[in-house]
Amino acid sequence: MESTPQRSATGRRWLFLVIAVLVAGLVAAFVYHRVTSRAGDSPRSQIVVNSGAESYPSLQQWIRDINAGEVDEVTRKCWTMPPEYIKERYFDAKTKIADALAEEPVQGQAGTTWRSPAGASLLLTWDEDKSPYACPKVSLKKDDDAPDYYVAYRVKRFILREQGKPINKGDTEQSYWLQCQLPVNEGTVEHVKKADPKDIQVTSTGHFTWTASAGSVTFDLAYEPAEPCIRSAK
Repeated sequence: MESTPQRSATGRRWLFLVIAVLVAGLVAAFVYHRVTSRAGDSPRSQIVVNSGAESYPSLQQWIRDINAGEVDEVTRKCWTMPPEYIKERYFDAKTKIADALAEEPVQGQAGTTWRSPAGASLLLTWDEDKSPYACPKVSLKKDDDAPDYYVAYRVKRFILREQGKPINKGDTEQSYWLQCQLPVNEGTVEHVKKADPKDIQVTSTGHFTWTASAGSVTFDLAYEPAEPCIRSAK
C-alpha cells in the first residue's frame, strides 16, 4: 500500500532519532573507555627509564620485574630492602616511579637520582648500581626516604652479619656498607653478639638521626650519604 506523505515524514523522523541515539551511545562508550583507561591503566604505569648517556643494566632488570608485577621475585632478589618497603615503595607507587624515571638522571655523591616534578624520586646507589640486580631507594616526597622500619631493617642486617648469620651470603660490608664511614660519625661498636635481631625498636632523635634498641643493645645511627648507618653500639 502506498504511504501518505505524512507517514513518510514521520518514519524519517523516527529513523533520524534512532541514528542519533546510537551515535550518542557510541560517543559515550568511547569517552568512558578513555577515562577509565587513564584511571586504571595509565601509560605512566609502565615504567620506562630515561637513562641519559648510561644504560643502567641492573636497574633495567628491576624495571622489567616491576612492570610484570613480579612481587615475589622482586622480594627475593631485593633482600637489601624490607618486604614492606618493596610493597609500599615499589609496587604501590608504580606511577610515581614512572614519573620520576621519565626525567633526566642526575649523578651525585650517593649515586644516580631521578626526580619527578611532583617530588617523588628514585636513587640508584653506587652499591646497587654495581650489583647484578639493582634495588633502588624510592622517596615518595621530600625527606621520607628512611622510614623507621627501613632503619630497623638495616640494623637487623648489621646484627645478623656480626652474629655470622647474614640475611644473604652476599651481604658484606665491602658490597653493601652499613657502618658509618665519615670521621665525624666514628663511634665504638660492641656487644652486637648480644643483640636481638627479632626485637628492634627505632626512635628518631633528630633530623636523620636515630637510636635503635635490639634487646639489651642500643644502636646509635646517623645518615651518610643517603643511608642510615651504624655509628655506635653498646
